[in-house]
Amino acid sequence: MAIANFTGTTALTNYIDSEWIARQLRLAVETPFVGESVVGYVDLSPMSTRTYAHPLLSRMTAAAAYAEGDEFSSTTMATVEQTIAVGMVSKSTFLTPQARGATVLDSAAAAVRNVVDAVRQKIENDIIGLSSSMSNTIGTNAQTFDLDYWNTCLTTFRAQAKSPNMAAAVLHPDAVRDLHGDLVTANAALFGSSFGPPAADATGGVRQGARAVLDGLPIYETDAVPVADTTGWGNFIVETGANPGLMLVVKQALSLKIDSPANALGEWVNCHSDYGTGIVDSNRCLQCVSRT
Repeated sequence: MAIANFTGTTALTNYIDSEWIARQLRLAVETPFVGESVVGYVDLSPMSTRTYAHPLLSRMTAAAAYAEGDEFSSTTMATVEQTIAVGMVSKSTFLTPQARGATVLDSAAAAVRNVVDAVRQKIENDIIGLSSSMSNTIGTNAQTFDLDYWNTCLTTFRAQAKSPNMAAAVLHPDAVRDLHGDLVTANAALFGSSFGPPAADATGGVRQGARAVLDGLPIYETDAVPVADTTGWGNFIVETGANPGLMLVVKQALSLKIDSPANALGEWVNCHSDYGTGIVDSNRCLQCVSRT
């Protein structure tokens, strides 16, 4: 015999939806962080300074030939120095007791993640934004980022960086779109060769962030790439590793503070960092402008 007046899922839909099904906070779609993968890192925390000085020692000209008995000469070594100063950034939110107790969801953990991500986003924007300050640039806002242009970018970077330890390319989604489209249409035969799988992996799919290696370069895709040449995108190639073109200087790493003030009911959740970014060697950086 069926029970006529029972309390089931229909009666408790709202309760089930809010307290049982939704057990974790959903994150909004956001651009992946890639900047810290293409910069050098300097830790200033143990030093009594807020400025990093990056010296570059220029090579001397080729040695001279001397005959027996000649008087020898001396040449002064030439150095240049790039400096990066640090500055504080901070993001806070305030949680009331009502917000903390309104749901079984961990709203405190959500607050921590949000403020940390806000500071990381500022660091990311500063790193990727260095594209706008690169003195070596090619392309225009009318340039299609096809396979031929990709090769031109590599050739140009090779000519100026000479022999980089490692390098990486940071491309806007529009550049990845054009590169993949050109590979599929004008260069479809390449997909039948050994070049095909890595090219498809590096330019296809639906993900941003770290993609794959193409022609020996790790490819990073991000829509944080700034505008260049008025309306184009400022994609770039940089040397990484032991001699980076870009530098992240940190005086204080991401730091979290949670405080319950005496004059308010609730908790401050704060994340802050003391850092700076900059270009330390222009010849290890190349902006590759392309169309939108």
